[in-house]
Amino acid sequence: MVTEFFTHPALGLVATDDLSTPLPLVESDLPDWWNELDEERQEAAFDAWWRSLAKWLSTRGADQFSVDVLEPSDRRSLESADGVTTLGRGRHTGTWTPRAADVLGSTVSPQRMEINGGGRLLLQLTGNWEGVCIRCSDEEAEQLHALFAEAPVRPS
Repeated sequence: MVTEFFTHPALGLVATDDLSTPLPLVESDLPDWWNELDEERQEAAFDAWWRSLAKWLSTRGADQFSVDVLEPSDRRSLESADGVTTLGRGRHTGTWTPRAADVLGSTVSPQRMEINGGGRLLLQLTGNWEGVCIRCSDEEAEQLHALFAEAPVRPS
């Protein structure tokens, strides 16, 4: 069975049908401890989270991505990655590679992103980096949860 999960460095992995945990729509909806971190620590936590997520996506067979960006610097970063096709108006598609994962996670501020594998949607982001939705089995979610546990975000 495939379930939709929401993930963000401050929240880990939350099933979207779990109504006991409201999903953040803006940064101020994230936990206080996250919002109190300085920008440098948030960025480091985000990078660790994205690396875990990218590793997991690769093991799930990620093979294609599409992304919409507005910033010219984001467009240039995407165009520097091998296998990326520019469709115009900030829309890019490409082959999922380690380099593409780095560019998508570390450089790009996407308005929309989808990552697919084997013809199925694995990850979807709309509007901002306040989190992304993934679709996977409970077993696959446990594997991602284990990767997140290897690089904990929350300060002790």
